[in-house]
This record gives sequence, C-alpha cells and structure tokens, in this order.
Amino acid sequence: MNSNYLYYYPLAGASSMTFKDIDSYFSEETKAICLDYPGHGQRIREARAQSMEELIEDAYEHLKAERKDGAAYYLAGHCMGAIIAYELCRRIEKESCIQPPKGIFVSGHGIPSVIVSEELWAMDDETLLAHLIRNGLADRSMADPRYRKMVKGLVIDPIKADSALYDNYVFPATGNEKISSKIHVLYGKEDDRFPEQMLDKWADFTHAGITLRAFEGGHYFLFADTKAYFQAMAEIIGEGN
Repeated sequence: MNSNYLYYYPLAGASSMTFKDIDSYFSEETKAICLDYPGHGQRIREARAQSMEELIEDAYEHLKAERKDGAAYYLAGHCMGAIIAYELCRRIEKESCIQPPKGIFVSGHGIPSVIVSEELWAMDDETLLAHLIRNGLADRSMADPRYRKMVKGLVIDPIKADSALYDNYVFPATGNEKISSKIHVLYGKEDDRFPEQMLDKWADFTHAGITLRAFEGGHYFLFADTKAYFQAMAEIIGEGN
C-alpha cells in the first residue's frame, strides 16, 4: 500500500496525457496521479464542464470515491488547477466526509481572489497555437496543416473552453477562506502574471502556514524543467510536510 497519494489538477487545456510520466518523479511510497477534467484526456467523450464550480464538484466526487484506504494525500495544480486544488480542499473541510489533504501545492497562481487572465479563449486559432508552441505547451509539429483538425479538437478547443471557465471564476468569500492544510507555493521567477511579491498573501488562506519555492522561468516554468517541478513536490512530501 502506498504511504502517500498526490492528485494533480492540470492547467487549462491539459490532461493526463500532458503529464503521463508524473508518477516516475516520485518515490515508491507516493502514488502520483494526474486527473482528467470532463472532455479531456481519457474522458474526452464526456461533455465539458460549463463552470469552475462544475469542475470542482466533479473533482470532489472523484476524490470521495478514491479516498478509501486512509493514506495521507496531497492536492496539487498549476494556474487553473491551483484554484481547483484550493477550492477542493475548502469543499472537503466544509463537508467533513473525508480527511483533508496533508498539504496542497499551488503553482503559477496567486491568491484565489485575484484572477489574471490571458484571454486565451479570445485568440484566433493560429495565434493561440503559436502562443502554446512558444511557451512549451505544444510541439512545433502541431503547426503542420495536416494535423489542423486533430489539433483543434484535442488542443485548441479544450484550452479555449477551460480559459473561458477560468476567466469567469469569481472567488466565493463565504467565511471559510482559511484551510487547515499547509500550502506550498511553486512559482517562476519571471512570471509577470503572478509575481513573487504577491505570493506571500497565500498565508491569509491557511491556518498551517506556507512555503515558497522559486524556479527559473515565467508562468509556464513547469515545462522548462518538468522533472525539477515534480521532484520539488516529492521532496516536500518525503520530508513529511
């Protein structure tokens, strides 16, 4: 039996296929799983969620069904996925039907009450694809006209849909903003959307304190060195934090 589990919620448009090697970055004691949102990855045939609230509800129902062995677990996510990880933790504490996570990892995002949009949903397909290739989110081969239909269905459309959900998210200030789990903040030193000086405000959203860990790169720093990104999480989990 695994001693720890990590459930990873990816950024807009991504899926378990994007992070298919996630488990290889962790020790045998930790089972790491990248979750698919409805309409993504292995759930591509399902209808996409129409709001962030639907995504959070879907993640909550999955986690309730998954958590049966009592092992410690962590939630993690990048950008949109960071919001889902935090909101999921808040929902778990509100419902009290499963134990809260030991900690959560939020990367590429400041506090949940501040949304900084790239408006990816408003870009035309060619501009968006160029943006994705430039930032390491898509392979250059995807610009080949022969793959246009496939790329639109598997990459462009999901990213636009997720981006619209994220941009319409409104933080629900309901009085239970502070979670009991520790928050580990991972960020790119050159991230102009969520610069370093705003990240210590995450301390206002937890009773357990925060840690900050910097990486070279901008908002999409995790694609510059994916191994270092996940191994930082593995190290923190290994320390029992």
